[in-house]
Amino acid sequence: MTGELHQLLPAIIGKLSPFIADLLWNQAFNFRLNTNGLVAAELYDQMYNMNMTFGELVTIPESDDWMYTQVNNNNETVKGRSMVCDVFVCSVWKASGMLGDIPFNCAEATNWDIYTLNVFDQNYVLPPQCQEADPMLPTCQLLGKYRLRLPYYNSRSLYPNSFNNCPRGSYPDWDKPVAC
Repeated sequence: MTGELHQLLPAIIGKLSPFIADLLWNQAFNFRLNTNGLVAAELYDQMYNMNMTFGELVTIPESDDWMYTQVNNNNETVKGRSMVCDVFVCSVWKASGMLGDIPFNCAEATNWDIYTLNVFDQNYVLPPQCQEADPMLPTCQLLGKYRLRLPYYNSRSLYPNSFNNCPRGSYPDWDKPVAC
């Protein structure tokens, strides 16, 4: 998808389904611009008034303390964090103290960021079931047609703002700069 199309998508979806556009983009863009309740056209106007490009807007790091408005199963409006699986795992680790007191945002983490952190026991011996299922893997995979390889597993240290300035990586290898 081109950058131009990505920039148009929130406005197009906003016309078709304002609710979906608000959930997917508008709230996040409002946080990044320090505004509230604006829709795509207003957000873009604000962005341009701030001499900001769309690329700059979408790369402003997500903050763990941003509370999004959501609708729960009872059709009630509630505020809460918006998390995918890797952000949830990182948040649990962070809340437990497992990651120390280094300042960083879990909301900016990717799956790669989480499994490459050197927080796992280096001397852990896999259970026999894991070794039987696939003796070549350093991690445990019991099922699946394809082998899940985790490059750089347990290899990186956490540092302040670890996830804020690194690219997501590119297909097919998803490699990142060494400093990330």
